[in-house]
Amino acid sequence: MASVYPFWKIWCLPQKDAKIIGSVSIRLGENADAYIGYTFNQNYWHKGYATEAVSALIQLVFTQTKLSLVLAEVDQENTASVSLLKRLGFKFLTRKENIKNARGRLIGEDTYLLEKSEIRNQQSKMIK
Repeated sequence: MASVYPFWKIWCLPQKDAKIIGSVSIRLGENADAYIGYTFNQNYWHKGYATEAVSALIQLVFTQTKLSLVLAEVDQENTASVSLLKRLGFKFLTRKENIKNARGRLIGEDTYLLEKSEIRNQQSKMIK
């Protein structure tokens, strides 16, 4: 997929110890879509860094581009990432079976979708 917009990446550095603990990136596409990805050092899992960084990048995409949806692909066994995506409003879209992952095993890969209109709906519910 060719990119219409640049590939954006955020390096995550907590203030207390100025070292990179992870990154969040987004590949912006041609069809009003973007794919988001993230990776964090295991020592910093379950501390809220990924949620905060992914949320910030999504807000940036929806406010600075004309894109209307963000997609994320995740190993179906990665329950923490699935929870993070659902917490941010992503909805399950599709599953590809028997995809080779980084550990060399065949597992399923799920695609989740977040639409810009859903962000607006969530914000209006929070205001009421």
